[in-house]
Amino acid sequence: MTARIPVPHALGALAAGCVLAGLVLAFLVTPVRVSGTSMRPMLEPGDVLLVVRWPRRITRVRPGDVVVADILPAAGGARRLIKRVVGVERVGGEIRVRLRGDNPPESADSRVFGPVGLECLRGVAVWRIYPRFGPLPPAGSGMPEAPVGSRAARPAGR
Repeated sequence: MTARIPVPHALGALAAGCVLAGLVLAFLVTPVRVSGTSMRPMLEPGDVLLVVRWPRRITRVRPGDVVVADILPAAGGARRLIKRVVGVERVGGEIRVRLRGDNPPESADSRVFGPVGLECLRGVAVWRIYPRFGPLPPAGSGMPEAPVGSRAARPAGR
């Protein structure tokens, strides 16, 4: 004999699951669409990434992380960028990160606007969810990890 779950209990569980999923999407993760070519070949225009949000006051960012950042260009207005962290440094007590696109000729990054403060970072991309599905390479893959304040991961000549 098969046990049946009463309809009100099943609907309640479904509603609770929807609420939980909504809270996770509202506070912990968010989808972000890639719009440019600066992260080719790893990311293509139209790719959708799952970005894990973090509190503004964080103490560690690793080179190799792919992050979403809001940059305020000199012309005004925030511009949302997806870039790789290539360096972490402490300047006058403030932690700043250097960002670079994987496709440097097509990338406006820290070579143009300089290092950015942690307050500009909105989260770290961890999964590509459309059109291909799978995790992004982990932080530090192919890049040395540097503790906060280290100059080890800074690009040569910068």
